[in-house]
Amino acid sequence: MASFRGSIDEHFTTPTAPARVREMLLDTERWKRLQDELQTATELAPGKLEIVLKEHQHGPTRFQGRYTAQWTAEGDTVIWRSVPSPTGNFEVSGSATVTQRGAGSAVHWRESVTADIPVNRLVAKVVAPIADRMMARGLRGYLDRLRADLDRG
Repeated sequence: MASFRGSIDEHFTTPTAPARVREMLLDTERWKRLQDELQTATELAPGKLEIVLKEHQHGPTRFQGRYTAQWTAEGDTVIWRSVPSPTGNFEVSGSATVTQRGAGSAVHWRESVTADIPVNRLVAKVVAPIADRMMARGLRGYLDRLRADLDRG
């Protein structure tokens, strides 16, 4: 089993007020709409989803991410993270700290993902650059779609 990781740490602004930004970030239906790698997301409880990502195949390697995630708020910060799951092979951990900036908001976005892919060490060396690029592209794509959505309020 090999683990592949991606992360993003970025500051940005949006014209949307902080309370509304936090509300939007806690909205799991909005999260689902903004995903492009999502196969299914089943609500287990308010703010808690069981998530299955689309399958990817590169050569002999196949991977389909599965995890359970929980969204919570702590003051100015929205937090989402994986919670233990018997079928989980993907971990996510993130936070968005939202503060007032003029009439809008400043957001500090931090997110990391880890995929556990069943490959041997030799294959892992070949797959690593592909997996790393895909995870970085996925994080960037989601954040770009989210920022556009936040700007619309």
